[in-house]
Amino acid sequence: MSSINAKTYEPTPPVSVAFLGLGVMGYPMAGHLAKAGHHVTVYTRTAAKSESWLAEFGSSYAHALTPKQAVQSADIVFCCVGNDDDLRSVTLGTDGADHLPTDDRGVAYFAFGDNGKVARIGAERGA
Repeated sequence: MSSINAKTYEPTPPVSVAFLGLGVMGYPMAGHLAKAGHHVTVYTRTAAKSESWLAEFGSSYAHALTPKQAVQSADIVFCCVGNDDDLRSVTLGTDGADHLPTDDRGVAYFAFGDNGKVARIGAERGA
């Protein structure tokens, strides 16, 4: 049984997506992106969740060992984690997603949660 509701997706060119956090919201959201034909790389601290997600949505997708690894080739980064400490860890930690390669890709970054906290984290890193 699928963890997401059946849906018809509008045809769009596939993009490379990094999805950080496969909790109660992130798991199905990343699944819909995969079902819509996008190239999804997932990161979650719980290996069993990643294995379950890959089993359900296809082994052609990837599980990254760190947020930094997940975002390396992403056009769009989604971050859906449970609390402020988790958000700080996946963005600013040693292997955090904020350590994007410096190039001209124009990566779009979306975090779900306290937007004020995201802004404060951005200010801390000088963004």
